[in-house]
Amino acid sequence: MTVAAVHEQARIAYYRTAGYEPDRSDRFAMWDRAVSAGEVEVACAEHEGQIVGFLATRVTGDAHLCLELAALYVLPQQWTLGIGSALYDWYQRQLRASGLTRGVLEVWDRNDRAKNFYLHRGWQPDGRVRPGPLDSPFITMQLDEAAVRGA
Repeated sequence: MTVAAVHEQARIAYYRTAGYEPDRSDRFAMWDRAVSAGEVEVACAEHEGQIVGFLATRVTGDAHLCLELAALYVLPQQWTLGIGSALYDWYQRQLRASGLTRGVLEVWDRNDRAKNFYLHRGWQPDGRVRPGPLDSPFITMQLDEAAVRGA
C-alpha cells in the first residue's frame, strides 16, 4: 500500500458517505512530486509492513508561520483503531518541536468525522472557505497558540 493508495481509498469513503463520487485523479503522481520535491514531510503508520495511514505537514504562512496539517488519512477499514490519533500525536510533537505557535488545515465541510476529530482537539474554523463538491465548501481551521501550549 502506498501513501497515494491510502489517500485515494479514504477520500472515496468519506465523499461517498455524502453521496458524492470523487474523481480518480492521479494521486500517485501528486504525492510522488510533493515528497520528492520536499514540499511536505510525511509520517506513516504501518501494520504488518503495510501503510495503513499517513499525515503530511509543511510550514506555511507569511507574517505568521504555522505548521499546516496538509493531509491525515487512514484506510477506512482501520478507522476507530486509534491510528489517526497516533498520527495526530506525531503532528503535535512536530508542532511543539518546530517552535511554531499555530497550526492550520483544510477540511471538507461535509466530512463530519474529520471535523469532529479536529474540533475535539481544539481546532476552530477561521472563516476562510473555498468551493468544494456538492456546493459544500472546504473550510480552513486553525489551532491557536493557547491550544498548542495546552496540547
